[in-house]
Amino acid sequence: MYAFPAYTDPADKALWRRPVFETIKAENELPSRLRTWIVTYEVQEGDSVWKIAQKFGLNPKTVEWANGLELNPDLLRVGQKLIIPPVDGVVHVVEEGETLAQIARRYKVKPQDIVNFEPNGLKSIDEPLPVNKVLIVPGGEKPPIAPVVTVYRGPIPKSARRGTGSFVWPTSGKITSLFNQIVCSRMLGCVPHKALDIANVTGTPVVAADSGYVVFAGWDNTGYGKLVVIDHGNGFVTLYAHMSAIFVRKGQSVAKGQRIGSIGSTGNVTGSHLHFELRYRGIQRNPIGFLPQP
Repeated sequence: MYAFPAYTDPADKALWRRPVFETIKAENELPSRLRTWIVTYEVQEGDSVWKIAQKFGLNPKTVEWANGLELNPDLLRVGQKLIIPPVDGVVHVVEEGETLAQIARRYKVKPQDIVNFEPNGLKSIDEPLPVNKVLIVPGGEKPPIAPVVTVYRGPIPKSARRGTGSFVWPTSGKITSLFNQIVCSRMLGCVPHKALDIANVTGTPVVAADSGYVVFAGWDNTGYGKLVVIDHGNGFVTLYAHMSAIFVRKGQSVAKGQRIGSIGSTGNVTGSHLHFELRYRGIQRNPIGFLPQP
């Protein structure tokens, strides 16, 4: 994640690179319509991305995109510094060889839209862009993230019945659906997705994300298809759905990283993938916040 130490010099209304400590701080919550420069905001207790965006008159997606929070917008820390753009869109740092046309195409806007935003300090769409120049792309949309994750291949603890509280990726593949992303199906309609979907070919190994014991292993009629549920004995429960094969049985103790089945497409599903849920004391949580960084 890149921190954007930039501000607008009122003298020439152009964005320039500056040391982080010179970035203008958003100590007073200014709606975006009252400013044209990037500010930083320090996360306070009780903040959420939605609340912070509302303070500045922005779409929550704009705050997520500017701070790399797309995978887990709930993972905020008190005191954390967030980049707050002046308008809805994307903040982009120019890389070597990039052109305005390429940047505009990436974020689904016209090159002239970037030029027309005066604080960018651009005179024409053909103007060369210096490396590390910070651009605001009004109305831009950041391409979706599809991180690739890798299954755990470390040592397997023996006779493990209680989870360690440290989770590993249950399989390898590409994340195709994120937690709280709206998904639609014929059975459920359009609802928030309370899990991660990790796509790969049928037969790809699925392992226990942490040690525990199997409380369910078999066919589920509610849409999960071939399903395994593991209780980790510490308040956490993980759920592994749509598998093509199950290699464990109910009541069996499993170790972290132990293979429990294979990716498949059973139940109410489109395409071969693992539907992975993580619950703490009965509440569905975003697995991204508990797993190693992709």
